[in-house]
Amino acid sequence: MVKNPPKDAYDPDEWNNFFSQFALKQVTSVSIALNNDALVRKLIERREARAVLELQLPKGTDMDDEDLVRSLVAQLVRDQESEPKGCVGMVLSCVVPLLNIFGILLPPDKLVDKVFRLTDEIKELQKEVYDVVKVFVTFETEEGQRAALTALSVGKFDSLTNNTSSIPQDAVFRDRVLKIEEPCEPDAVRWLDLGASTFRRIFFRIFNLAITMGIVVVAIYVVDIVRAQVNPTIAAYLVTTLNSTIPQVLKILMMFERHSTEGGYQTSLYLKITLFRWINTAILTKVITPIIGTLTSTDTSVLPTINSILWSELWLTPLLVSV
Repeated sequence: MVKNPPKDAYDPDEWNNFFSQFALKQVTSVSIALNNDALVRKLIERREARAVLELQLPKGTDMDDEDLVRSLVAQLVRDQESEPKGCVGMVLSCVVPLLNIFGILLPPDKLVDKVFRLTDEIKELQKEVYDVVKVFVTFETEEGQRAALTALSVGKFDSLTNNTSSIPQDAVFRDRVLKIEEPCEPDAVRWLDLGASTFRRIFFRIFNLAITMGIVVVAIYVVDIVRAQVNPTIAAYLVTTLNSTIPQVLKILMMFERHSTEGGYQTSLYLKITLFRWINTAILTKVITPIIGTLTSTDTSVLPTINSILWSELWLTPLLVSV
């Protein structure tokens, strides 16, 4: 994987010719990734909406004929409105509009508007010029891959300063020292996130970490109040509930982070969940327990508190997970 390709290096044949010099056998394929994630996301969204709409229309309908599709959808809506509604239908008529706000279970008339709106947006996005952000080169043999990695291996300082004298001239691509590495498996690459800028990657990681620490502080405060004013056992139940529910909140926050690999994404999520659960379960008990309560046998002492948490984790966690 080339991490710092020239922004205008679109020609796969140029990359093929460059890397073929390091392989005894030919380069099998070259994949050039652009920072066109906005376009790709629109294409995916349109394909999903179009597939749902196509299932509701007569088989063989030309989905590119907007007038035909809209007329069939109008007839479909009239037919649906003329059908009598039972109890289930009346309940759904109240719930479905709420789901429509999030783009779920859209009716045919809104679905067709979405499909052709996305079509227009895609046509506009196709007119833009996108930069090359990554290049993936697949060799015929592992020997060729290793030879290229060895020939293009360079120190980080020389790569950052583009020190072309640090490597042979035949290993220089367009007067640039390439920064390469062996990539992960293709299905582990987060293709839609490759075009994210370094600033966005760092900003949202810091932002999500700050929110995680804020949740930790709020959890400590709430658990401390419940433990002191209600009951230590109830506080233990609250700790277990937070350990099961907050990770779901963190997964939602992770939607804003951009990672080039699935491994990086999962590592970031794991660290945040571990940080919260570790502090919420272990550090929290130590912080809110007075020093004199360390070895005593009152309900708010360390050992009874830990015992309550362990018991609540034993039966309440499986219950929450099943729900």
